[in-house]
Amino acid sequence: MTRQHRGSTLVAVLVTVAVALMITTSLLFVSQAELAGRSVITNAAHSRALSSSGVQVIMQALDGQRDRILTGRIPELDDQYELYERDGRLGVVRLLPAGPLGEQVVPEAGRIDLNHITEPDMLADTGMLDLAQAADILEYRDRRRGGQLQSVGELVNVPGLTPAMVYGPLDEIRVMDDTRRRIEDLGERVAARLEASATAGTAGGQLRGLADLFTVYAVEPPLQRSGVQRINLNVEWSDDLGHRIENRFGEEAVEVLRTLMSDGTTFEDAGDVFAVLHELGVEPEDWPDIIDTFRTHDDAYAFGRLDINTAPYEALAALPTLEPEQASEVVRTRDEIPEDDLATIAWPAIHGIIDAEQYVDLAAHMTTRSWTFRLCVAAGTVPADDPDDVLINPVIYELVIDLADPSPRLAYVREITLMQATARLARTEAGDAVPFDRDFERFSPDDDEMADTGFVSGWGNDEPAQAWDPGARGDMEEFGEPATLDGADTLDDPPDDPEADQQGEPEESWPGRVGRWTPGG
Repeated sequence: MTRQHRGSTLVAVLVTVAVALMITTSLLFVSQAELAGRSVITNAAHSRALSSSGVQVIMQALDGQRDRILTGRIPELDDQYELYERDGRLGVVRLLPAGPLGEQVVPEAGRIDLNHITEPDMLADTGMLDLAQAADILEYRDRRRGGQLQSVGELVNVPGLTPAMVYGPLDEIRVMDDTRRRIEDLGERVAARLEASATAGTAGGQLRGLADLFTVYAVEPPLQRSGVQRINLNVEWSDDLGHRIENRFGEEAVEVLRTLMSDGTTFEDAGDVFAVLHELGVEPEDWPDIIDTFRTHDDAYAFGRLDINTAPYEALAALPTLEPEQASEVVRTRDEIPEDDLATIAWPAIHGIIDAEQYVDLAAHMTTRSWTFRLCVAAGTVPADDPDDVLINPVIYELVIDLADPSPRLAYVREITLMQATARLARTEAGDAVPFDRDFERFSPDDDEMADTGFVSGWGNDEPAQAWDPGARGDMEEFGEPATLDGADTLDDPPDDPEADQQGEPEESWPGRVGRWTPGG
């Protein structure tokens, strides 16, 4: 073999070896990428399963504090719940700030329920909207199936409302920072917000956007402080009614009420009770036991009542007949009065803030209890020797937990792990707000993916809702089949298309209770 021929053979061998090495290296990179991808998916699935268990723990912790709710107080939760320890790591679920001032448990009744507003003036009276915007919100709501919104997030579809108007400044959406325990950032945000509001002259000032002012989950069962059902006065007189009143207040009260009803007095709404109290000259100090005992409807729930113990100034200012100065005084005074006073809506009258006569118009709109609570939870793992360390592989969810039934239920859930990143991207999309408006609620997995995690059992599959209702009754049923995580219609249906909004179930088949599952029957 000639030297030239041997040289050509050697070059060919070297080229072949180089190509083989390149192919092998590429395969290794592909394999490593596939393994990394599988690891990410596995870790995410693990964190979602962990969060599912953690939320059930939180639901039970809330469920055990119904006595606090009945006395006008907010349930208390731990900052973090440790669910297991394995291989030197803890599986934990951590509560993040959910309210504008860093609150971890936010009472939904402290917000105005958009599904139970009849006139746009009430929304405009908050000072957060003008009358035209308020009218547009109600018009949009009325065009939804059943005439109800399924979440406040749907407001981004109302013409003229932007994500920043709904959620507040986009640079304040820092759920991942909060997950990493950057508490100083939260403190700085709150301080800046309060300083800005003080400069602007607002009385409340802590709100970030409309999502801090509105809700669609204000619901209240008609219970006395003892937990016993209230007595319905919107009925004809009967011996049974007389016996119940005698057991509560004695024979003299029976005679007074029998005489009133015989003379034609009726109790069609809560204001009628206060009209009679005023007519009889009963002082506000003597109201609490009376108004705690009676109701004027036979419904399972009362909807849309505002919790005056937690509502911001802007929400209180929207109550009928309540003057701005009175709303400010309610906010200022409620932190100073005895805790026992907070159990009754009579406390503003007892403390001379609201006139007794005003309760005729106000009573049907006020409460001192919230039975639904919004939380933000993050699930992941931390070193066993440092439970306060940064979460590894966190997933983050926003939830609304509903205690209005004897068994707790999950009324709303959406994953917001990527919300901070989405907000950051949106801030760079100047002048391109339309796609962002439409997609702001869709940075979470779709329904089928979420169903696989156990978070939304019953969405898009045949599993019963009881998987998320520990001890739930058998008459719980699904609330429709939402195409997005907050229950909105599919994004293929334009929000301004009335015909598209009317497709699906007939209006009368939709229950009045908003949430993922509602009582049947």
